[in-house]
Amino acid sequence: MTKKMINYKKVFKIIVFSAIIILLIYFLYTKLKIFSFKKNMNATQKISTQYSSDEKLRDVVIFYGDPKIDGLKSYSTKIPEAGSITNQVKQVLNLMFDMTPQDCMRVIPEGTTVREVFIDSNSILYIDLSEEFMINNKGGTTLEFLSVYSILKSIFLNFKDIRGVKLLINGIEQETIAGHLSIGDIFRPTDINL
Repeated sequence: MTKKMINYKKVFKIIVFSAIIILLIYFLYTKLKIFSFKKNMNATQKISTQYSSDEKLRDVVIFYGDPKIDGLKSYSTKIPEAGSITNQVKQVLNLMFDMTPQDCMRVIPEGTTVREVFIDSNSILYIDLSEEFMINNKGGTTLEFLSVYSILKSIFLNFKDIRGVKLLINGIEQETIAGHLSIGDIFRPTDINL
């Protein structure tokens, strides 16, 4: 009789241990995406699949972190001149999020993607970012400021018709990214130095 109880205890321990392992793997896969086999395409691939190569190109300036100072550094490049401003904004953001030029520093948190971009009738641009923009933000006043202002400067400099930018995270308004900079209001071109 004692022998059977020991076997039941072993079986119970094995089942509990297996359940813990399965839950751990599930958490790592869904929350941290450690086992994700689907890699992000680089920005060039995203743009080339959205727009044909024979489209006219336009010059844009994208802002990245400057590794020599706590500030932003401009980087000039070209994007296909798509029919709508929202498509062009997506191209700029995809480049900014997926590629960091040499001599520049990444200030956008790793894994951040553009969920959607739209413009209302008052020329306010809404940029809906993935939750990684908040979750993977390493914090600190400077990095939070640089991550938000790199987006704002890149938008306001390249798209003069945009009268304001509102940042959303997973479709929801947030007060702040990591507790230092308010993003609850609409940013205007006068809020930044161009």
